[in-house]
Amino acid sequence: MKSLKLLGTMLLIGLTVGFFSKVSFAQPAPPPMMPNYAVTYFSGNSLVHPDETLRVINIGAVGDVDLPTGDICVNVYVFDAAQELQECCSCPVSANGMLTYSVQSNLTANSLTGTSPTTGVIKVTASLVPPTGCSAETPGTLPSVDVLAAWMSHLNPAPSGISVTEDELATRPLSPSEAADLIQDCSDAIELGSGKATCTCPPAA
Repeated sequence: MKSLKLLGTMLLIGLTVGFFSKVSFAQPAPPPMMPNYAVTYFSGNSLVHPDETLRVINIGAVGDVDLPTGDICVNVYVFDAAQELQECCSCPVSANGMLTYSVQSNLTANSLTGTSPTTGVIKVTASLVPPTGCSAETPGTLPSVDVLAAWMSHLNPAPSGISVTEDELATRPLSPSEAADLIQDCSDAIELGSGKATCTCPPAA
């Protein structure tokens, strides 16, 4: 009888430990990921080379395409080869409109260091237009649906010099922590730059 009681006690302890182990090691649900995160690169950025371009389209997925509710902010963050943010900006574009950024003129001509990077990474996000308008430091709410499409041209060595190709950018999920880091990096760069570190918005087409 004692052995049966001992066995029962051990089983109860085992079940209890197993239950609390599952509770203790349960992983919290990951934060929601948002769409509209496009990442690309530039290289060979020099006035003696052809210009590279970033094209971003508002596909018209939010609001009324004929009203300002269909507008979005395109937020661009430009990093150099050392992974340091050099320029950032936020540009409005209406539904079905396109922004065409020149890497030489719009995205690297006003870098934080004062020198245009020759190689780097460009990150693009989209947000709904806040009441105060598009701002790189306070870009607004991230939409939960796809709202942008983007393309980037690249320079490639060729027998006769340099050829230019263009690729469509795949939009990727954007984590809240990455979104917050981009905003903070942008705000810090603008504050340190005292007029530098801000890219310019091209006219919408």
